Amino acid sequence: MTVKPTERVIQLFHHFCVESSVDLSSCSVYFVSNGLVIDCQTTQQALTIWGENHCWLAYNADRLAISRIKVSCGDEVIADFSTEKILKTPECQIKTRFESMTPSSFLNQSFLETASYADILEIVRLANNGITITGMLDDRCLHVNSQMNVQQTSIYPWQWIGIDFKLLWRDSWQQREQLLDLLRRDGYVMDFTYDLRRPDGRMGRYTKDYYLIEDFLETSVRLSVSKEWELLPEVA
Repeated sequence: MTVKPTERVIQLFHHFCVESSVDLSSCSVYFVSNGLVIDCQTTQQALTIWGENHCWLAYNADRLAISRIKVSCGDEVIADFSTEKILKTPECQIKTRFESMTPSSFLNQSFLETASYADILEIVRLANNGITITGMLDDRCLHVNSQMNVQQTSIYPWQWIGIDFKLLWRDSWQQREQLLDLLRRDGYVMDFTYDLRRPDGRMGRYTKDYYLIEDFLETSVRLSVSKEWELLPEVA
């Protein structure tokens, strides 16, 4: 049986939507003269699909050269939009740029060298690992994400903001100097293991990847990505 071109495009659209976690299984998807229609069984379903997934609908349609999409429930039109206009919105530019990528694909030095301040914040938000951003000049913590858990660090993520890391490196200063030298020389350091005095006074051993970012709010910073950690035995 020969598959019509329009049916093949709809199959691919469904496939792309599954890849981006957009569930259209209970909707009818078909072509009309001016674009693609996604017809849902209920108004609430149509509102949810449009409200939560309009960026991905536009992105997946654009991949197939579909210029317009209508989301409806029977005769009730929820949204009728140009894919090009939707993709130009800041929200969709950020979402389709980063959320379709794995953390390893954007946490690399070549990408971070050209990333804007907004890009970096979005990277930190989306990453599955704990991330801190620390000033190279004063060692103060400028930003963290929610993956920095209390068990690992002894304090809540928000409490890291403004902490002076020099105080925590006081028992492992040579390791700090080694890290900074490598960052200045290469721009990144992978699998760097070091000891650090936690805010609660315990010593921890951490393995992280580090990246140098030259311009974060007009200052040079290092971005760290947590990989492994352990508490060290107390020394009597």
